[in-house]
Amino acid sequence: MSHLLRGLAGNPALAPELVGHLVALALEGGDEDEDLAEALTGRTDLTAGQVRELATSGEHKARADAARHPALSPAALADLLAHACPDTAEAAAANPSLPRAVMEELIARGPERAGRRAGNTPQAPAAAP
Repeated sequence: MSHLLRGLAGNPALAPELVGHLVALALEGGDEDEDLAEALTGRTDLTAGQVRELATSGEHKARADAARHPALSPAALADLLAHACPDTAEAAAANPSLPRAVMEELIARGPERAGRRAGNTPQAPAAAP
């Protein structure tokens, strides 16, 4: 049955409310749910909240894939840059939505100082009111 859910996750005609149900299933945990989470991260119609939930899930591959999703907010990207998993942090750095100021700060730090230690991660610019 899980292969059918993975198939639905890749179906571009899946209604938004059904996508939401699949995201909820994927976040429940377990090996099959990890595969479902990974399949969902490729969807271009995920909401920012859904992407954030998948990006902060416990599943390594889905988390890194979600960190690349352009729907993530600058604040979520800043959190993921500080993630202990290098794959997740690298994916967040590769995200096309990463603010230019954060990119410049990472480059200015250089390879030795661009670590992801807590409190040492570039902060996303504040959103305009």
